[in-house]
Amino acid sequence: MSNWWQNLNLSPQERKFVIVVVVIFAFVLNFLFIWPQFSRWTPVQAEIKEKQDQLAEYEAKIAEMPKLKKMLGNLESTNSAPILVSGDAKTHFFRTVENLARKNRFLYDNMSPPSPNLNSTNRYFQELTMRVNFSGTKESDLVNFLYQLSDGNSSIRVRDFSIKPNNPPMLLQGFITLVANYEVEKPTASPAPAATKTTNLTAKTP
Repeated sequence: MSNWWQNLNLSPQERKFVIVVVVIFAFVLNFLFIWPQFSRWTPVQAEIKEKQDQLAEYEAKIAEMPKLKKMLGNLESTNSAPILVSGDAKTHFFRTVENLARKNRFLYDNMSPPSPNLNSTNRYFQELTMRVNFSGTKESDLVNFLYQLSDGNSSIRVRDFSIKPNNPPMLLQGFITLVANYEVEKPTASPAPAATKTTNLTAKTP
């Protein structure tokens, strides 16, 4: 490089002029092509920060997957509703409540037949509701009945509850609206009909 510069045989003034021209040319190039890009640096930094925050959020959710899977397994094993068809679910719901009432000596006037809640029913789970009207019931029997509803792997829970003193005042009356979720039985695919083998027979002529 130095030999090439010396081979130009430039005078000191000419060398200074060439250096000044090169500096001005570099300055113009920076002014036209490099400095305008500085205005984009702040949005790029903001976008990088947003992507980093999003990546950290995804990594945190991924790290929680084993814990969530374990919780899901516990829920499926302890609180899952029985797999029953629609008619059997209604019967199971009614008999479960009836047996718990009899077991805890919970006196009731009537139980409405379980009916599906169309607003909360989907293709995977069917929510059934039933109303229990009671009167002349002891407080202890009512408490034991409600406790047994949520015990074990039962999916039955209380949605509405109204209670007031009865005559005599030591007894209670009111109503309870119960709900239960049942998994909808998945339809089984019917086997495809067997193909009928046909044989084309040609009559032989003598």
